[in-house]
Amino acid sequence: MDSICRRDQAQLVSVITTALGNKPNLNVSVEGVSGLDTNKTEVLICVQERSATGAIHKVPAIELSSFLWNQQPSGMMQSARGQLSALGVVSCVPRVRPSPEQLREYLASPPAGIDARIWKQAQSENPDHDNFIPIPLIGFGDLVRHLHLQVRVSIFTTLFTLRK
Repeated sequence: MDSICRRDQAQLVSVITTALGNKPNLNVSVEGVSGLDTNKTEVLICVQERSATGAIHKVPAIELSSFLWNQQPSGMMQSARGQLSALGVVSCVPRVRPSPEQLREYLASPPAGIDARIWKQAQSENPDHDNFIPIPLIGFGDLVRHLHLQVRVSIFTTLFTLRK
């Protein structure tokens, strides 16, 4: 699946650029492609906007996702969602960090089925509180999926670091 996504990357960027109105001040780029399982691939898209003063800022992921996936077609023009679906896209989900308040609320009480002591231990043993949060893994299937995800992220991080 990764190779198919990499092959269709230019077409994906073109569809998103067109959906955003082909504005010269917007730059659409693919930040990463990674397989989630045998039939799903995650493509990380970034849209940057250059203001009249030359300042560049990222378009918020929530706004971009909402625009691309919930936009209604105007007239005969196919919606961005329809065009993305034609490329095999099945969902458009923003990747965002939780707010400090959301994070405090999440960490305050353990998820269902998780002992409070284990939840506190998971928090205290977190190696990087700024970038990681504990998540419950229940059963061997969860553990295997999490391990595969960690391997992919590790490979992506290594490749990204080597490119710098």
